[in-house]
Amino acid sequence: MGASHSSTDDEVRSDLDAASIMERTGSDVFTHTDPSAADGEVGTPTAAPAVMTAGEKDKKPTACYSFRLLTLEGQTGAVFCRVHDPRAQRTLPSLSDAGRVEFATRSLLRMLNLAVFRGRDRRGSMVGPGDYYCNVERPHERAFTIAFDPTTRVPAFVPHSIDDVAAAPDRELRPVRTGEDTAVVPAAWISGKTDPDAVAARAEAFKRSRRGDGKIGGDLFGGSLFPDPGILEVDVGVANPGDDAACIVTLPAVDATAIDLAPFKARLVRNDAPFRIVETKLDAKDEFRPVSYDFGERYAAHCVAPGAGGLFLETHEFTQTMTPLDAFARGFITLGRWLDDANHNGPTKDPSRRQHRRLELIAVRIPFGWTILVDRGCMHGDSTFIGNYMMSMTSNHVTMQTADTVFLKAVREGSAAFRNVELRCDAHRAIPHDAVSVPRSPRPIVCFSEPTDEELAAFKRETAGMSFMLQPFSKLSWATTLYRRFNWFPSARSASPQSLGE
Repeated sequence: MGASHSSTDDEVRSDLDAASIMERTGSDVFTHTDPSAADGEVGTPTAAPAVMTAGEKDKKPTACYSFRLLTLEGQTGAVFCRVHDPRAQRTLPSLSDAGRVEFATRSLLRMLNLAVFRGRDRRGSMVGPGDYYCNVERPHERAFTIAFDPTTRVPAFVPHSIDDVAAAPDRELRPVRTGEDTAVVPAAWISGKTDPDAVAARAEAFKRSRRGDGKIGGDLFGGSLFPDPGILEVDVGVANPGDDAACIVTLPAVDATAIDLAPFKARLVRNDAPFRIVETKLDAKDEFRPVSYDFGERYAAHCVAPGAGGLFLETHEFTQTMTPLDAFARGFITLGRWLDDANHNGPTKDPSRRQHRRLELIAVRIPFGWTILVDRGCMHGDSTFIGNYMMSMTSNHVTMQTADTVFLKAVREGSAAFRNVELRCDAHRAIPHDAVSVPRSPRPIVCFSEPTDEELAAFKRETAGMSFMLQPFSKLSWATTLYRRFNWFPSARSASPQSLGE
């Protein structure tokens, strides 16, 4: 774990120089100094991100740019979110191009609503936001493409005229072929929002049930950003004929770029062709906050292990976009729709309609250079992603509460077995043969609660020259880590305890 480290004259000089960098970024919390840097240097700063809003997209990055990191704590560690828009990381408020007030505390509160830290190691975890990019403001007024800065690999929503969408050539899409492109299973959606009594009864039975490994109980619900989870009961007798233990639903591997996904309330679009995200004006609080999430290669396996909470599907009343950040981002998003009731594609409170019905599922791999738009009411689940993805959505907790999330559980002959259901499409897990030709995007900066010495050293290198902002009412465990492990010292402007909560 490393020992406590006392300051040297060289480190004090580095800290003073770091303070001058913080003046440029508006930071005033903690600064990490790198003892391996030469005298008077703060260490090698991360490359400056491109500023992606329309009014500032022509600005050039400065050599002295330093990120402000928002500390987002989880049960098993913390992710340190890089804030890319200078206005969103400054202490003092300033106005965006659309007249929105932006400053660091507002950024922190937004990111806390979107924070995810699941798992205990990089391979078996989902963490984020690792990055907070520039907001997508007034999206109903414009079309967009997505571009990557060639130096920093930072993505940007580039605005275009709405007329550019009509001018773009249409892609020929074929209809979904049920049973060939998809898997169909009997399932029942039991909502924690509209049918809490039914969910509570199953939760009580779950406490007394035996898991797939023969042990009692476990975690009925896995991780989700949204409250009041429910259960999706999947009849594994049909999904897995003759196989009681596997609880696997195998999804066909298809090229979804050639398929019309409108019946699933989703769209696949090319990043370089103008597209519209929404056509209806949104409240300013519901405008899109593009952020990054990192999915470990064993995260889905972690979710479906005996005693874990399982994979989920969800619907919500807001649009969401998902974009691979490099060619190593793979896996798939699962889209779903009901086949036997065109007027009902979500939860129901009517017990007579909770019977098993035909649920159609399709696995969509998003190629690098493409984005999926998940429209309002789309049934989807993204726990089977692998790698680094940009997602943009609202950070308004009120709107986020419209989400209805259900965790997939196996049943047979009308009785709940409470085994987790695995959604599998092995072909979509493969790394493309040409992936190495595309630079990799920066992964989130994380520190697990029980890190190895190697992880601690990597964390120190990754955060050289950056400043930290701790969340209000923090357990302060990370403040202790900053002081004792990594040679952080309060800057001249952060002597007041108030700076911890800002």
